Amino acid sequence: MALTRAEAIKELSEKLGNNPWNPDGLVILQKNGADFEVVADIMLGVHLDKQKATASADKLTKAVCQQFGWNLPLTITIFPELR
Repeated sequence: MALTRAEAIKELSEKLGNNPWNPDGLVILQKNGADFEVVADIMLGVHLDKQKATASADKLTKAVCQQFGWNLPLTITIFPELR
């Protein structure tokens, strides 16, 4: 059975908060005190339209940064191929 949006947000936010690999993106979120439920809601609301992984990651990054008012040069440092 499919998850409700609330269940999906809860599950994704828990995974974001408890990721054992601690990728750079999560470290940035943690250092800036991001609410993982808000981040999960944003991520679930972004339409990726079958884009490549780097383009999808860039789109998600921009959506999260816009929500929190951050001006991070992530496409330059994390995705140089998108310059």
